[in-house]
Amino acid sequence: MSHEIRTPLNGLLGITGLLFKTPLSTKQHELLSIIGDSGESLLNIVNDILDYSKIDAGKMELDPVAMNFASEMEKIVNVFSGMANQKSLKINLEIKKSVPRTIILDKDKLAQIFFNIIGNAVKFSKKGGQIDITISGEFILLKT
Repeated sequence: MSHEIRTPLNGLLGITGLLFKTPLSTKQHELLSIIGDSGESLLNIVNDILDYSKIDAGKMELDPVAMNFASEMEKIVNVFSGMANQKSLKINLEIKKSVPRTIILDKDKLAQIFFNIIGNAVKFSKKGGQIDITISGEFILLKT
């Protein structure tokens, strides 16, 4: 069932991305940003619902990969730049030096978690405000 839901949404988002590469007026660019942000938001909601059903069925699987954490977080924050600009919000991202450059985790789940957190922050922040995201870490060695 997930394929039937995700495919049309991904198609819309893909077309939106292609349209961004064409000459657009300022207003068209603004409206296309809204379409893209809304589509991403809807896709995230669909993914959340599908993941809840996987968790409930005990079938959630993770796909851990090594990634540049700061780079991934910047990409995630950039997804919300259009929505934030519409509300004159500033999003600040600070990643403390205690966070390793490379981290192994599930990239999609990381995005899903922060899409929910940042999406809610943008949605519920007052116009002209500021959203500060600070990420710190501590290395813990587990002995087995």
